[in-house]
Amino acid sequence: MYEIISLSFVTKVMSIIFNSKYCQMLIMFNPCSIQNNCYPNCILSLKSELRKMKRLITGIIAVAVLAYLPACAQTDDKTATASPELIASPSYPAAVAFDANTLRVKYSVENSTKNAVNTFAYKTLSPVLANSEGNTCFSPLSLYYALALVTAGAAGTTQQEMLSLLNFSADGNLSARCADMYEQLYTDNEISKLKIADSLWVNNSIWPSIELNKSYLDSAVSDFFSSVFKLDFSSAGAGKEMGQWISDNTNGARSPSIDVDNSAVISILNTVYFYDQWTTEFDEKITRQDTFYLDSGDTVNCSFMNKEYSGDYHKGEGYTSSWIQLRNGGIMFFVLPDEGVSVETLVASEDSLKSMFSQDEKTPGIIVWSIPKYSFGTTLSLQDMLKTLGMTLAFSNNADFSNMTNAPVCISKIQQGTHIAIDEKGVEAAAYTEIILPPTCPELPDQKVEMVLNRPFLFGIVAPNGTLLFVGVCSNPAEN
Repeated sequence: MYEIISLSFVTKVMSIIFNSKYCQMLIMFNPCSIQNNCYPNCILSLKSELRKMKRLITGIIAVAVLAYLPACAQTDDKTATASPELIASPSYPAAVAFDANTLRVKYSVENSTKNAVNTFAYKTLSPVLANSEGNTCFSPLSLYYALALVTAGAAGTTQQEMLSLLNFSADGNLSARCADMYEQLYTDNEISKLKIADSLWVNNSIWPSIELNKSYLDSAVSDFFSSVFKLDFSSAGAGKEMGQWISDNTNGARSPSIDVDNSAVISILNTVYFYDQWTTEFDEKITRQDTFYLDSGDTVNCSFMNKEYSGDYHKGEGYTSSWIQLRNGGIMFFVLPDEGVSVETLVASEDSLKSMFSQDEKTPGIIVWSIPKYSFGTTLSLQDMLKTLGMTLAFSNNADFSNMTNAPVCISKIQQGTHIAIDEKGVEAAAYTEIILPPTCPELPDQKVEMVLNRPFLFGIVAPNGTLLFVGVCSNPAEN
């Protein structure tokens, strides 16, 4: 357990007990005090007195510390500016120059690990995309790493459910395999970037009453490359501090203002930032305005990038897919539904997604590209989707995260924000995933009722003490 004891508190206790002017002086010399003067002679006298009372003072301080610990969890100034304290930080892999091809060889990843991550991706992609409206971007990798970091702190059946979702067994050493994958994916050079970052934020206002498992913290830093912060979640600007961390780790592509849950014990953040260039850039001189046809039947004008070259494509059931090579060895897929086939139909099943994003079946040909330039961001709420996939205990008051902390925490919220942009030079993408763990989680009933007030209805206003103040009937809301 990490604890910070206020110097001013200790000296105040000493001053009360001894009614000593020297102890009162020490309060003035507290670096956190408004008065930060220096009186050398007084300090010397104080040191002399303190030496005489060393044993007694030590005992008093020990008693005072124990008595003060519960009170440390509270603060009277809820408007104080947030000031996160960095507890631990990782050592990121060294950047490798673009022409150095040793990184992929040095950090090998078992096929089972890559299969586990990709299976999770397809398992989550279908419900996320099928239930989305309008532009949508989702990072299964960001969600995977955030969940893996939480899973490392779970125990019992809670951990079993989460491991099953992440396609790992209890003895599969998830944390170490995530570390291997991280080392292999990490890219930071003048051409390309693929940077993953994690952070664990502990609510400073309740920190003294919370004990975090040391082995969990060690794994968070070494296996998940996590930074660990203490922060008063109730202070003004706490959400801004978390948002700034996201911005710093996504090259400014996402700069959210995080809605902080003051009651949360822990908040976990993951970011993924990606940038790469096309192996052959699009010529800006032949970028043209053209028509994009919306599902609604309307049309919009967009700037279309144009190019024609030899490549590979796949003609599947209801779609045509192809891909563009990126300079660091990756690719970007594009899937075009056939006329009359909707995107929703294509993403309806996990198997169809696997087929669309696979290069197993490909045909060489001349690819005539005409791609609209786009840049957008989305925000997704993911907890309901994960519940449907069998991860339920983690969201209940029966959750077991005893490998993380001694506090009875659960997951109340999982949210992801993303950004995607392409132009003639290449592609930039960024994501953050936020997982909030409060002390208790609301038990949601299975039943659901719709209150669509589209016909005459009754209304009433009741005072806080139960007194009925107004009652009426609304039979025509359009009538004044």
